[in-house]
Amino acid sequence: MERGPGVFSTYMPSQIAHALTGEAALIRADPGQARILLSGPLGPVFRLGCQGPDIFYHSQRTRPLALHYGVLVHRRGYGRLLEGMLDAWVRDDGDPYSPWAAFLLGFATHGALDRAAHPYIVHGSGWTEPGKPETDRFRGCHAFLERILDVLLWERRTGTPVSSFDARAMLVPEEDLPQEFPARMTAALRRAYPSETAGDPRLPSRIANALADTRRFLQLTNPSVTALSPGGPGQDSEFLRHLRGPQGLRIVSVLYPVAFDRSVDWAAEGGRTWVHPCTGGAERREGFFELCEAAETEASGVVRAVLEGLRGRFAPPHLAETAGNGTLNVGDAEGKPDRPRFRDPLPLPEAMAGELRARLENRPFP
Repeated sequence: MERGPGVFSTYMPSQIAHALTGEAALIRADPGQARILLSGPLGPVFRLGCQGPDIFYHSQRTRPLALHYGVLVHRRGYGRLLEGMLDAWVRDDGDPYSPWAAFLLGFATHGALDRAAHPYIVHGSGWTEPGKPETDRFRGCHAFLERILDVLLWERRTGTPVSSFDARAMLVPEEDLPQEFPARMTAALRRAYPSETAGDPRLPSRIANALADTRRFLQLTNPSVTALSPGGPGQDSEFLRHLRGPQGLRIVSVLYPVAFDRSVDWAAEGGRTWVHPCTGGAERREGFFELCEAAETEASGVVRAVLEGLRGRFAPPHLAETAGNGTLNVGDAEGKPDRPRFRDPLPLPEAMAGELRARLENRPFP
């Protein structure tokens, strides 16, 4: 997420929660469409679309970067961007079962989960603040809590360990994405953010680089590869060499953990209460799984609006409003970005340190 005034890490590792929530929303919206998309070759494209503007956050390796567009879309205008993506389909595609249509439908599910879950995650993970060295301990905690919640949600929904989630099959298409993707996303961004994109002639290259960097990030953090198992690839010498370096904790914060303390109420299943980190107010008792279910309901409405546009070959005038244009991070009651003030952090610094020790000691279990 944002740096500086936004006080967040730029890594958004919650790929599994977004994929599962997106699938459930599509099934609620149109079971028939879901059967076609999720069981065929377009399934990974749809799930990649579920990552929404997080693909720009992963743009941290190949220049020119698109990182700042991740910040922009998470601050405002997500609904307008979705409208622009549908408009690009109307003008340049027209096939309701094309890769761009599948990606668009997945993208439509992202905002609901961000808005539902980020207040809970920020309240429980804390944040760093410039000039306050005592907050440095929270660096990476937001990302690591999202990874823990991904693990717990995957186990709850599938009954299998997170190592059974193979990002290569679930999120990364076997073939490269169609070459028209950068051009269409560029058109959508220019439509949604005309003043912010007007002076950026390299925007298509930024989008192409973001997609390539996202593919690399998903492969490097793939839980079927990084899982700790005796003799498994998560224990090879190259992997451990990087963990022993100065960036060890930062790397661990975006890996799917295996050594976290299961007695901690990470998902607020056992009665842990929380408040909105910006507005405070009454204590809330919804756990993370309940927040995901609420997001599925909201996202299914956005998917229905997109399907209406795909079937009618037009951008419904209510689409942007249905998807919402307020912040996808945390903000005030009107959806404007705001600084968080209330926090009750979970023991995430200790959990990250324990995860790093377990991996360096080649221990598959805590």
